[in-house]
Amino acid sequence: MAKKQIKKIWVSVKAPKVFKEVEIGEIPTYDSQDLIGKQLWVYYPQLSGDVTKHYIKIKLKITSVKGEEANTEIFQYEITKPYLARAIRRRKSKIDFVKDIKCKDKNIRIKWVILTFSKANASQRRDVKKKLDELIEKEIPKYNLDNLILEIANKKIQKEFGDIIRKIFPISFIEVRKLEVKSNG
Repeated sequence: MAKKQIKKIWVSVKAPKVFKEVEIGEIPTYDSQDLIGKQLWVYYPQLSGDVTKHYIKIKLKITSVKGEEANTEIFQYEITKPYLARAIRRRKSKIDFVKDIKCKDKNIRIKWVILTFSKANASQRRDVKKKLDELIEKEIPKYNLDNLILEIANKKIQKEFGDIIRKIFPISFIEVRKLEVKSNG
């Protein structure tokens, strides 16, 4: 007895509402419900149309499938390693800072990188981290995840934080290296 051949269907993957639900691509599958929970990386220009932000990657997670359309939500934000490597130079300090915090709708882990104009000693690095921690505690809970990603991608938060931190120690670069949604478990 021959096995019955099941035909694959093509499911259109849509971006989250914040990116006007643009079509990202199509995925072939036998059962569309198998796609729920699947994660995929997308470069920011594909979502927003802004090609100047080619170094930003967004990880999307498929949350639901209706007919032949899959809906997604943002799961992670990251800048590419080559972009970060071009910014790092000798005789400068690199300050990494990681913070778990709750924005309006999700628990997130946000990883920052700050580069100084010159070498910073331990107390200067500590002061910069302390100020960044205060700013994160004050500002990040005001945003929902989608709006936070847009503000970070457009560098509004980095500029605002950078202007304040420069008063403590001269910095040349401040960036969110990675932002990820933490599981509730």
